[in-house]
Amino acid sequence: MRDMEAQVVLPRLQDDLLPLIQATIARRLGTLPPLQWRDEATVGIALVSDGYPEYAAVGSPLMGLDALDEEVLVFHHETAGPHGLIYNSKDHRGIRPFEKMVSNFMIGAEPHATVFSITGGHALTVVAFGATLNGARGRAILNAERINFAGRIYRGDIGQRELS
Repeated sequence: MRDMEAQVVLPRLQDDLLPLIQATIARRLGTLPPLQWRDEATVGIALVSDGYPEYAAVGSPLMGLDALDEEVLVFHHETAGPHGLIYNSKDHRGIRPFEKMVSNFMIGAEPHATVFSITGGHALTVVAFGATLNGARGRAILNAERINFAGRIYRGDIGQRELS
């Protein structure tokens, strides 16, 4: 699974990731009970610079993270500030993705005290939950619209094929 796919699928995992990794390494994954997953659908929207991958609005301030809905996740890809943070607007804290998946416990810095800027073309991925795929898609797009930086674009057709 690539980053984007993992960022959409793994937040639905209710089990701790560390025992799964350990069982995989020990070749005893089949001995574990079935995985527990959240029932909600998830959709991820990549926010990129217009002209990506050739062009990036390097140095552009990143604004709007404090305006996101509860339980919307933002994975930082090419931003300056505390690199690798997941932003969760519900409790206003963030951590590195691996630690989130291992512990399911959010720790870290207050995003209001942190200024982020863009350092590359693929800046962020916004991941939203919803009772349906259409609901998750709408919520992801709504929250992606709240985040701004110079030249920000995203694909508005994400998830449409699966809905038709």
